[in-house]
Amino acid sequence: MVKDLSALLDVVTPQTFHDVISKKGNGVGFIELDDVESAKAPVNIEENQSVELEVKSQEQLKEKFILDDLKTDVKFDFDNYVQTVLKPVKRFDSFLDSLLIGKFSKEQLEEYRDIIRQNAALSRKADLDLITKMHTNLYLSLEGILQGRLAVSKDLIEMMRACLIVIVAVIRSKEVDISGFLDKSEELSELLQS
Repeated sequence: MVKDLSALLDVVTPQTFHDVISKKGNGVGFIELDDVESAKAPVNIEENQSVELEVKSQEQLKEKFILDDLKTDVKFDFDNYVQTVLKPVKRFDSFLDSLLIGKFSKEQLEEYRDIIRQNAALSRKADLDLITKMHTNLYLSLEGILQGRLAVSKDLIEMMRACLIVIVAVIRSKEVDISGFLDKSEELSELLQS
């Protein structure tokens, strides 16, 4: 009702209002309108409604055009995931050796921390809990080293490498007993929690 009244008020001129009042009210309650107000050109209600429909139609077309580009069924591409996660593994494994002997830069450490964090998020989206946990262990270890809360030691590097081996073994579906590596990664989890 408010919408209809608003549309009516947008198109009613003093002259059309005068005509409506005089027809409906038979002169009772007749309102004098200023000559200036009645000089306005009358607007055809049907024309105004067709303009409104045209504007709404154009807006619906714009909305459809914009939203049609969005993919509603975004499928998880496992091959792309595997490539993304495995790509930095060899470099990171070499970096662990450099980390152990102290030949690394803060920038390298930050770079690997960011890569591992992104891979953890990607694994979480893929609902791969074990791989997510391994990436999280690696990320938190690198973060701890960066902040000086974790001292680099041979044991720490072995635990980090164990996480890396678990990631590769699970992603590549290797038929190998990885229980020893899982134990070391669990040790790392406990160390990080403490």
